[in-house]
Amino acid sequence: MKQICVFLSNKGQGSNLQALIDACKSGVLKANICAVVSDVADAYGLERAKKNKIPTLVFPLKNRLDAQARKNWGLELGKKVKKKFKPDLIILAGWMLILPKAFLELFPNKVINLHPGLIPDKGQKFIKIKKNIKIPSFAGKMANDAIKEAFKLGVPASGSTVHMVSPIVDEGRVLKRTIEYIRKHDTVESYYQRLKKKEHKILIEAIKLFFNQ
Repeated sequence: MKQICVFLSNKGQGSNLQALIDACKSGVLKANICAVVSDVADAYGLERAKKNKIPTLVFPLKNRLDAQARKNWGLELGKKVKKKFKPDLIILAGWMLILPKAFLELFPNKVINLHPGLIPDKGQKFIKIKKNIKIPSFAGKMANDAIKEAFKLGVPASGSTVHMVSPIVDEGRVLKRTIEYIRKHDTVESYYQRLKKKEHKILIEAIKLFFNQ
């Protein structure tokens, strides 16, 4: 049974984690969630984990502005997760911090991210969704900031992307994307609620693709 470790922060309600829990319980996903990790103690996803008897770990970054502190934190976090949980895959689902290279080197090609925005393949600046419609990259925009940017630019659609995590932020190989069109009377909140349902689906699909299930 493949072991999955989910990383999340206190942004949102942990619905992607719940989708993973449900998929594992139903057998849709042949994997086990070995732990849920957060950088903050008040992440709602931790409550979801505890209700489902999933081990949790809170590992805060005390000095976010100091590069050496971030490197040390990432290395310590990585070593702890690797020794304690031994995950086959780490999923960033609502995780709000950039993992330093020191962490990623402990889990080569084993970290994926669910990004609430469209990210093109490496080297491209746009995603072509129809013959005459190109959507710019929303790389580097976290959580609903990516959706706010889409509304600000007046693009007809946005979406979500599941991609491999690389040392260069949001440049890892894309595993899955989903597109959702923006409706006339949409708000960021109403749009995100629709997009969430598609996010849950592509996240499961991406994990199955990763594990060749």
